[in-house]
Amino acid sequence: LVEAIEQLSTARTVQDIATVVRSRARAISGADGITVVLRDGDHCHYLDEEAIGPLWKGKRFPLGQCISGWTMLTGETAVIPDIYRDDRIPFTVYRPTFVNSLVMTPVRREDPMAAIGAYWKEVHTPSADAVAGLEAVARAAATAFENVRLLASLEEALRRREQMIRELDHRVKNTLAATLSVAKRTLRSSPTPAAFAEAF
Repeated sequence: LVEAIEQLSTARTVQDIATVVRSRARAISGADGITVVLRDGDHCHYLDEEAIGPLWKGKRFPLGQCISGWTMLTGETAVIPDIYRDDRIPFTVYRPTFVNSLVMTPVRREDPMAAIGAYWKEVHTPSADAVAGLEAVARAAATAFENVRLLASLEEALRRREQMIRELDHRVKNTLAATLSVAKRTLRSSPTPAAFAEAF
């Protein structure tokens, strides 16, 4: 868990966060698979996964039609020892996978932005420590996501600042060039420095 928090503290992109979460959460929970799911408007986007078999990487589902959406809508962790005994699970989506048990935890309790899913191939009730470990990773991931958002915002502000400085530099040079042109023209037609000063 400490390694996960350390690695998340240095993440600079959403993909960096997903890479840390998928491997560390799997090690902490002993799960057969981990997914990182982002909230994308009214859909869930399965961004990344590490599992013994394919899950849903790259797919999008409506929030109301998957357990990750339920978790993000409620802000609650779902612990489901047997997916075929829980009416929140869309069985047709799970049948082609190895999954029989799962834990889905929100990334941030208030207004969740993502979720972390842990999956087991056997009907299994994860230990309280495994669930607590996944929730701790989710809290650290929430901070990492916010850091990435703030970093992107800062980089955008710096990019805009540089753009404004370049624009200002361009305008100042144009103004100076116009002023020098008027000064040269006035100087050519002025017989004395006093006449130039007055005309300019």
